[in-house]
Amino acid sequence: MLTAFKKEITAMVNIIVITLGIMLAFLAIAIAFLQKLNDRNFKKICALYCEKYKELPPGVSVCYEAGPFTSRTKYIVKMGFIIDPLIYEKPSILSNNKEDVQFMRNLDSKLTKYFKVESFLSNLGILIFIAFWSIVYFYD
Repeated sequence: MLTAFKKEITAMVNIIVITLGIMLAFLAIAIAFLQKLNDRNFKKICALYCEKYKELPPGVSVCYEAGPFTSRTKYIVKMGFIIDPLIYEKPSILSNNKEDVQFMRNLDSKLTKYFKVESFLSNLGILIFIAFWSIVYFYD
């Protein structure tokens, strides 16, 4: 009786691990696609920012060419220029301009909605990754 129960639990855990692994794979593909799309939108937003404020903040200028697959750290820093004001409603650490929050929030949603989606999916991916490895690690 106990061995049958243990086999059922093992089968359920295997299904959960496989499901989480597949979810992680799909999330990784979706995030990679969104990062490419957001890289283009980032350049459009920077052009609008330069029109209004004449220049980009120095930190953004340094990270401007960083891509999602080339320099991960610089890419995260440059995305913070948009994501911090847009999602967290606080100015980016890269800029001293107090109007950044209002500027980013007033942008056309066609330019900004994928940044929100990327941020949500990235956070969801982190949670699924933690769940996946917790199950793999703690279940023997």
